[in-house]
Amino acid sequence: MSAIIHQERELRIEPRHWVFPGVVVVVLASFLARAWYLQIVESDRLREEAQTIRTATVKQLAPRGLIFDRNGRLLAGVRNQIVVTAIPNEVRRHPESLDRLSTILGTPKTELEKALSEGNWRPTVPTPIYSKTTLVQATRIAESTEMPGISVINTPMRSYTDTKHLSHVLGYVWTANERDVERLRKEGIEPPPFVGKIGLERFHDMALMGEQGVDRMAMGRGDVPLRTVESSNATPGRRMVLGIDGDLQEFAYRRLNGMDGSVVALDPKTFEVITLVNSPTYDVAPFLRGISQREYASLENDPDRPMINRAIYTPTAPGSTFKIVTALAGEISGHSPHQFTTVCRGGYRVGNRFVRCMGHHGSIGFERAMAKSCNAFFIALGMRAGEDNLRKACLQLGLGDRTGIDITGEMRGVVPTREWIQKVSRDGSYVWYPGDTANFSIGQGYVAATPLQMAVMMATVANDGKRLKPHVARSLSDEAGKMRYVTTEKVLQVEARPEFWTSMHSAIAAVMSGGTAARAGHIPGLVWAGKTGSAERAGQSKTDSWFVGYAPAVNPKIAIAVRVSGAGHGSEVAVPIARDIVAKYLRMGAYAPPSSESNPSNLASAAPARVRSSAL
Repeated sequence: MSAIIHQERELRIEPRHWVFPGVVVVVLASFLARAWYLQIVESDRLREEAQTIRTATVKQLAPRGLIFDRNGRLLAGVRNQIVVTAIPNEVRRHPESLDRLSTILGTPKTELEKALSEGNWRPTVPTPIYSKTTLVQATRIAESTEMPGISVINTPMRSYTDTKHLSHVLGYVWTANERDVERLRKEGIEPPPFVGKIGLERFHDMALMGEQGVDRMAMGRGDVPLRTVESSNATPGRRMVLGIDGDLQEFAYRRLNGMDGSVVALDPKTFEVITLVNSPTYDVAPFLRGISQREYASLENDPDRPMINRAIYTPTAPGSTFKIVTALAGEISGHSPHQFTTVCRGGYRVGNRFVRCMGHHGSIGFERAMAKSCNAFFIALGMRAGEDNLRKACLQLGLGDRTGIDITGEMRGVVPTREWIQKVSRDGSYVWYPGDTANFSIGQGYVAATPLQMAVMMATVANDGKRLKPHVARSLSDEAGKMRYVTTEKVLQVEARPEFWTSMHSAIAAVMSGGTAARAGHIPGLVWAGKTGSAERAGQSKTDSWFVGYAPAVNPKIAIAVRVSGAGHGSEVAVPIARDIVAKYLRMGAYAPPSSESNPSNLASAAPARVRSSAL
């Protein structure tokens, strides 16, 4: 057995064995040195810097919902735009910022100050003050270190494909003021920088504005962003489809040919607004970029008042179109118009006053009286019905109160009462006279209605007395993006027998076939119904020209009201306008009106005397 003898080996440390311990020592030494430096040398500076770090919440503006017309044409969209913003508190501390900004933009400082004042409700948050910024200007502003509180952002802004013909319908969008803030906060909504100001944009503001996104940023010295703490994307506003026909809207405006007037057309089945147009109108483009004080003053002081939405805001006497209401008043009172007759001797005497009728119609019944617009017949019927039933008929057909349309700025109109007359008379002593009932019966005196109300009246007649709430919006997208039709609200059913509606349809169809609108309202291949009107207004040498109607006479697809201020008889001016709009909407082919119709002043000589004399 052999023995194994182990000899102890000598340990040898080679240079490579020192590499790892050396690295560890160096790293530890570096950490210790850095810690000593930060805690001892830099402690004061770092303490001060840590105190300056804060969290800032930056809102992302949500793109407003797209708006389309009934045929899928885009009416209101969104485009990215460079916008100058200012923090009110910062700019107040550094007033020189606006001076420098004014120089770069070439805009008066007063305009910038006015825009800045709109943001006083949130003094520490950037407020949009200028949106006509070029890329060169934006670059100069962004690179400048001499304008504290001023910055530029690229943000989604509202745009319109037609800034003129739809201005009274859509309205416009601009920066929120304190009234907007109060309005939205009552609804539990934190206002975004831009909100709907008037029109449809204002009425449906909450649906169209969407939901703002949020970026929470850690901010360092000098408000330099350090990192994003939290982020959520903005949710675009809901898509909307209107009942408006964009092409018909433009056509109706051109057809008014610069005259002071309005056209309103509804779908009688749904009361969707097909067209609502005013002349003159105004361009909303300056409002989208921040209208200047000079531009706004020019619009406000324009004697033509282009910003007034005449279709819903300016009620006037409806003239003989009101005889439809008087007929209903007769029905309500038990004096059915189709069973009523009288004798027209050229007018109707009320006390010492003789109300003239533009013709001597002799013994006359309802249908012929409507066709010839006989004052004597309708005053006699109105006197039998009485003032209370005239008022009741007005309210049932939608006069004297707001229709509830989804556009801001609607007026009630006037359905006169004894109390109302005493209130508006100078000394409060005026009483209701029989002459007031006579005037009331033929749409004169104190009664006043808007074109929208008269269009609602005709849609109700076309609908056999079923009145709905008119609406511009046809459908809205839901949370899943699916389009949902706007609920059509029934207002009431007019109190009248089926026989009344049969006789009414026949009577107003006779107006178009052989009455006051027969010549100017003829559309080849179409049988339709309507009523002309001419209403006196104080201070005007000519009457307001009115026409209301619906087409076709059977299964109507459009109800229309046209009013042209100070233009003359309804048969001469309003009827041809309505005829062309109805023909275009129903695609009845191009209608070539007589050349004299292009000049309203020549129309009187073109119309037969018997038509002119009866067009009340």
